[in-house]
Amino acid sequence: MSVFREFRLLLFLMVAFILLWVVLGNETQEEETNPLLSSYNHTYPGLKAWFLLLEELGIPVRRLTQRFPEEPDHRGLLVIAAPVVPLDSEEADRTLSWVKGGGNLFYIGGLMGNPALERRLGIERKRVKAEDGAVSPVRRNAFTEYVGNLFVGTGFLGRVFPGQFRFKKLPPGAVPAYADKNGPLLAHWRLGEGRVIALADPAPLSNQYIDREGNARLAVWVAKK
Repeated sequence: MSVFREFRLLLFLMVAFILLWVVLGNETQEEETNPLLSSYNHTYPGLKAWFLLLEELGIPVRRLTQRFPEEPDHRGLLVIAAPVVPLDSEEADRTLSWVKGGGNLFYIGGLMGNPALERRLGIERKRVKAEDGAVSPVRRNAFTEYVGNLFVGTGFLGRVFPGQFRFKKLPPGAVPAYADKNGPLLAHWRLGEGRVIALADPAPLSNQYIDREGNARLAVWVAKK
């Protein structure tokens, strides 16, 4: 039985790259070393390829283009990917309340971090020495059997992410799904009536690495299950 069975009834996926007060939509002004995880960013380590992949597969997706809005629909999956302007205490509390009420959150840590939300989620991340290669599942289940290994890289010429991130601390009840000698990379846990999936490093879903088989499978699984 998959640990992500609850996601099978999702009606939409909200990709919430809460970056600035307005949309960062001018791709021509983005540089190759732009550290933003925006779904508008087509360079490393942007997430535009993931957004386009979900659209191509017919999975309903919409961007949140401003800071945390009115309470999202509990039937969706909210993705918060390393916003440049972190959620403040009020927004973090609102996010936590939404999850506890039945929402599903996919949190992706990045270079900038998100202190208020990470504290409330009970997680801490650490930077570790960058290494190319695969991160293997901690245990076998339907999810890890489908996804396989996750690929992580050293960053773009060492200028954006000179190191990789892993979890230093996880909340009680959290189940690591992927880990290596540096620590857990991906974990999941229940929070009230909802669920949290947390990815310590964005590399597997970045434009540069999403074409690896396991990374692409992860990208689709979290959106559909």
